[in-house]
Amino acid sequence: MRVWLHYKTKDFEPGLPLPWNSEALVTDLDLGTLFTAMAGGDEFLMKMARVTILTGLDNDADTIAYRQDILRDCLAQPEAVRALYDIAVAALEAKKGHWFSFGSRYPSSVLSSAVGLMELLADYLGSLRQFAEQFTGKFQSEGFRRLLSSFRDELGPDYLKEVGIHLEDLRFRRGLLISGSLGAGNKGIGYVLRRLSDKSLPWWKRLFAGSPKGVYTFALHPRDESGARALSALRDEGIARAAAIMEGAAGHVLAFFTQLRAELAFYLGGLNLREKLATLGEDSCFPSTEALRGEKRYSCAGLYDPCLALNMNRRITGNDLDDAGKGLVIITGANQGGKSTFLRSVG
Repeated sequence: MRVWLHYKTKDFEPGLPLPWNSEALVTDLDLGTLFTAMAGGDEFLMKMARVTILTGLDNDADTIAYRQDILRDCLAQPEAVRALYDIAVAALEAKKGHWFSFGSRYPSSVLSSAVGLMELLADYLGSLRQFAEQFTGKFQSEGFRRLLSSFRDELGPDYLKEVGIHLEDLRFRRGLLISGSLGAGNKGIGYVLRRLSDKSLPWWKRLFAGSPKGVYTFALHPRDESGARALSALRDEGIARAAAIMEGAAGHVLAFFTQLRAELAFYLGGLNLREKLATLGEDSCFPSTEALRGEKRYSCAGLYDPCLALNMNRRITGNDLDDAGKGLVIITGANQGGKSTFLRSVG
């Protein structure tokens, strides 16, 4: 699944380097106040607001319009968007409260950790499916409609049920079945983990089935430490491939929730900012992107500096401007007459 709430055809990259003049932009336009309002006390929202805005200078008109449509959805369904963000955060927080040994050199530890993580994450994948069922048809933007469609198509009940079955099998509660063969010097090679096939038999048939003819068994003495180590090594040989696959699968799901949180964070910042400005009685709008499509014209009505309003904690008077396509406007006036404030509002 792909999130793609910032761009139509690619992931948003939170680690993108900021432009060379980013600090000057922050200072000149007082963007620190803007980021603080968007964050609402959340450091992660602060970081995502900063990265998204400062790396957005090269976005084309289509990308801006794509994000505007998504933000309109967020403003229309704020509680739903916050709930979706909370699912992503909860999935990532659940991982912190569980012990994992990814990167261990022991496949048994890796597999146990990955299965435990996937059991946790499967519940949150189910929550995404329920979210899609509840809110399909209530979002209009291309980005959200595509995201909810992927939840419905890829996280269906049959898929989630099958995931649960595989995870239960990988707990090996009925034992472990491994095949292999002998290589040079009678060294074991070609170990393959097999699925136990007698699960469908009634319990009484399994109880009295006994061992198949021609099969030899052995039992370890409780104090046979060397034998226990050899058996453990044999087990690791057999489950190594399964451990690697499960580790990759768990990492993939974690990466999705990480991406979902990162891309939603900017829109939550937009919701926070809109709500703060609304409490001051300030209006908001979605600017037209026609100037980026060839029509070189700048016009506005009631334009104000949101950072000034936030700092003064009250509604301020805006300005009107229409350059009539001239492309050059000279701002004049007395000292302390509001020229710099107006220019910041344009910025």
